Amino acid sequence: MPEFLFISNGSSASKIGTSIFLKFMGSHSIFILIYVDDILITGSCPATIHQFISQMRCEFSIKDLGHLHYFLGVEAQFTPQGLFLSQRQYMQDLFQQSTMVAVKPLPSPLAGGEKLSKFDGTPPLDPTPYRPIVGALQYTTLTRPDFAYATKKVCHLMQAPTIVHWAAVKHILHYIKHTLHIGFLIWPSSRLSLTTYSDTD
Repeated sequence: MPEFLFISNGSSASKIGTSIFLKFMGSHSIFILIYVDDILITGSCPATIHQFISQMRCEFSIKDLGHLHYFLGVEAQFTPQGLFLSQRQYMQDLFQQSTMVAVKPLPSPLAGGEKLSKFDGTPPLDPTPYRPIVGALQYTTLTRPDFAYATKKVCHLMQAPTIVHWAAVKHILHYIKHTLHIGFLIWPSSRLSLTTYSDTD
């Protein structure tokens, strides 16, 4: 969808991303996320959102799918505790893509004490199957930061992966199999708090 349609409607492009637009209607704000022909709209007031959608219908044909359920591989579930985001189906598709549907679950994303290096293992593997799997793992860390570190390690080895590096990727997939039920819970703003942990020397 062309950007000018939103800009001409009074929306402004966000500085944090070319696919994000902001619109202010009175005291209320609306946020619009666009990817090709998929649009995600949210804001501070449901009535204002409906008003905005009605304005958009005057400009072009759109189909309102209601509350968010699935967007770009991310599943959204509204619960009494808040908004639960997960990529369960996306990760199951990843098992199909990597022909590892029947993998056994493991309790950690990386073997204890493992320090991956570009010099580990010889000879280099064909990187063609390695790269899309690792790229997909990167995307899953949107809702799964628990294996972001392990994914970053295997991402650094895309240029010339070896059988040792592929084993590390498979280890992450084994861990995902063990934790498919885990997702990212966003609490209502009144209960929002951020806690971080660090184990550094």
